[in-house]
Amino acid sequence: MKPDTHADNRRGNGGRWKPGQSGNPSGRPAALSTRIRRQLESDADAVAGVVIEAAKGGDLVAARLVLERCCPALKPQAATVAVDLKPGENLADTARAVLGACTSGQLDVESGCRLLSALGDVARVIEVEQLAGELAELRKLLEAR
Repeated sequence: MKPDTHADNRRGNGGRWKPGQSGNPSGRPAALSTRIRRQLESDADAVAGVVIEAAKGGDLVAARLVLERCCPALKPQAATVAVDLKPGENLADTARAVLGACTSGQLDVESGCRLLSALGDVARVIEVEQLAGELAELRKLLEAR
């Protein structure tokens, strides 16, 4: 029976590997997707040429593939809408103004949800800022004692 020299590298060292020794000496095997990508990369020019020629020849599937790669579809963008938000207004009033803009049709629901989410983020930032101030005051009081 052959002694397990790999396991010997851990003995006498608290179960840890000795410096310079790996728990996986063969290394991580290459993933199937990595091997396929490497193979595809070597033939990519030839494949692209065939697809382009097929598209030129009237193959609509090939034409669609070429167009999708060259000119990706535009992502939808919401139109800019002005919402009457008064400076210095508290966050609850601002949220009510956003909801009012949604219910009146001035603002689409998706944009309203995003604005309300942003208001929630602002509220958390303000809360952290206030807590930091209160903590600093408590530290001063404790140091004064």
